[in-house]
Amino acid sequence: MPQKKDKHSEKKLYKISRICSRMQRKSTSRGAIILEAVLAIPIFLCMIFFIIELMKINETAAAMAAISTEATFDFIANGNKGNFDKIIEKYRPPYIPMDNIRYWFRFYESPDKMCEETPYGGEDIVWPEYGSDNAHLDIGAEPLEYIPSSDALIKHSAAKAVDNIPQMKSYIDGKVIIPFGTIFVLTFVCDYPFSNFSGRLFFFGKSNTRISGSEEKGTKYLLWGRGVGVVGSIIIGGQNHRKSDQ
Repeated sequence: MPQKKDKHSEKKLYKISRICSRMQRKSTSRGAIILEAVLAIPIFLCMIFFIIELMKINETAAAMAAISTEATFDFIANGNKGNFDKIIEKYRPPYIPMDNIRYWFRFYESPDKMCEETPYGGEDIVWPEYGSDNAHLDIGAEPLEYIPSSDALIKHSAAKAVDNIPQMKSYIDGKVIIPFGTIFVLTFVCDYPFSNFSGRLFFFGKSNTRISGSEEKGTKYLLWGRGVGVVGSIIIGGQNHRKSDQ
């Protein structure tokens, strides 16, 4: 009898130990799952936010390219900026405020003037400082935020480009007919507004600019488009599609 009891108790102890072992394994497994979830969920959410932000940046970049292209052809044909607000509104994504898009012109009398020296009508991408006397015609006074392409901010040479602000203002406002063959460089920039914290992690800390005259990092993430054209060079139906100079 004692031997039977011992065997019976041993079986009970064995069953209890197996149950405890299973419970311990389940507890360990649940703990591992919870720990993995705690570590993985933030990474997963960051990746989702990053993908959404990247899609919006690509959409905005495409919009800036479309705006600059259509505005360039419109200015070639009409010689003024009268349709620019409509063109911007046509392509502007709804999450980009209108005030976050700016543009400026650079005029040259001829291709020879534009190509006399580098950067041949080009310059760094800058967030222009609009003023009452230079809106849409100049990048403004320093300091400026710009996307660096060299150690220093690349600007145009005033000796090569048309530097008469009142004259250029009359051009773009449509008050004076631009001389046929005048070359212009038109640049649009967008101060992209990030919608979530992933921008700080993945997109240069939400800034791809530098402040001119210093090594200090800027606050803006600029997306841009640029067009070059010769005023009056579009021919429609055998006739020039702008008012005659005569």
